[in-house]
Amino acid sequence: MNISVITTVFNGERFIKETVQSILRQTYSNIEYIIIDDFSTDDTLNTLYSIKDPRLKIYSSPRKGRGYALNFGINKAKSKWISIIDADDVASIFKLEIQLKLLKKNKNINFLASFCSANKSNLLQKNLSYLPNIQEIPYSEFCLLNPICHSSVVFQKKLLDSVKKYSESRRSLFDFDLWIKLIERNNKFYKVEEVLVFKRLHKEQNFERKNRISYIYDASKLKFKVAKICPNKFKNYFMICLAFFYALLPISFRKKIRRNF
Repeated sequence: MNISVITTVFNGERFIKETVQSILRQTYSNIEYIIIDDFSTDDTLNTLYSIKDPRLKIYSSPRKGRGYALNFGINKAKSKWISIIDADDVASIFKLEIQLKLLKKNKNINFLASFCSANKSNLLQKNLSYLPNIQEIPYSEFCLLNPICHSSVVFQKKLLDSVKKYSESRRSLFDFDLWIKLIERNNKFYKVEEVLVFKRLHKEQNFERKNRISYIYDASKLKFKVAKICPNKFKNYFMICLAFFYALLPISFRKKIRRNF
């Protein structure tokens, strides 16, 4: 079994090298690593070209947005399995090995995420002598927070055919929008019960920029799509409102909360 790993990056020179190295150092090495530079104006491309590895494939894209860049990478991928990692996150070196072993064992699963943490010390640092458990993610969880870390996912390439891949018209929430489209077609999501990804929270992210209120509002609209098809609608609507006010908290408070998970 081989796998295509995809990263899109725009002006990511600050973190991109650590992200790339976390993939190239994976204990599972039968990979192709596709990186799409979305017309960076900083030193991102020079940083990428300084990394020498035959599995690394670097493409420059016109500035058409992240949805376009993600779809470009998926179209270039040669493997039937796709893994995504964002340009500011870090994967445990055991991530792909664990997920692919679990997928081989559970052939009915075509979408597998993992636990992630905003605390780097929680990242899995040693190889396990056992395969961790997996859990199905109930749709109701999407009404509170996005329960799937984008950088943790592995999925079958053909899974996205029915939903036309990532939206190229959106300016943010590309992953959450994709999950909702898959939910509307009754697809199931599963998660490894181990922290396989370190998720950075920083002020350069879309969520933390000046259009934060618009971002939060847009996320709430997507959540309402899920609430309509889940039982116990009142509880789900309450969770959406709770998540809205949580999102308004300063990043320092949210970091303190997320470090515990």
